Amino acid sequence: MGRSSSKDEYVAETSPKQGHVIFFLCDSRRAVQFLDTFAIIFYLICIAFYGWQTASDFGGDFNGVDSITDAHWIVIAFLLVGLLCAILGLAGARRYNQCFSFTAALWYGLSFVLNFFTMNIPNAILMFVLAYPHIVFYYEVKEGTMSAENYQNEVYSICCGV
Repeated sequence: MGRSSSKDEYVAETSPKQGHVIFFLCDSRRAVQFLDTFAIIFYLICIAFYGWQTASDFGGDFNGVDSITDAHWIVIAFLLVGLLCAILGLAGARRYNQCFSFTAALWYGLSFVLNFFTMNIPNAILMFVLAYPHIVFYYEVKEGTMSAENYQNEVYSICCGV
């Protein structure tokens, strides 16, 4: 911070933007916040759908469990882990926390690889789109480019005119 002519006024030093713009739309922190909010909604809808599907497969009778129902429980478990990681990613972006952001990036990266090798290409693309801003945000926080102190220099959004 620089000093102005008055002894009690501070003038913020403006430095050129050093952070990355994600998908030509916004800075990495905003991208992580937006995409993790989307992911949380997506995971909640999927969990509700698979939960409803599993309950209707049982027909109200939980004594007869078959392999399809077992597969649904596995999918629900993966979705719950994804939901947890999306919440961690959102918290990491709000608090500039490297560990939370890295955990979310690791989950999205693992999901990308699993979906790619199982030929679930649309979901693999979605996981890549979710992983990329987390990786960029992690490195920007690690390098000190993105922090609470200098976020005003790094903020960018095409829709908000910032």
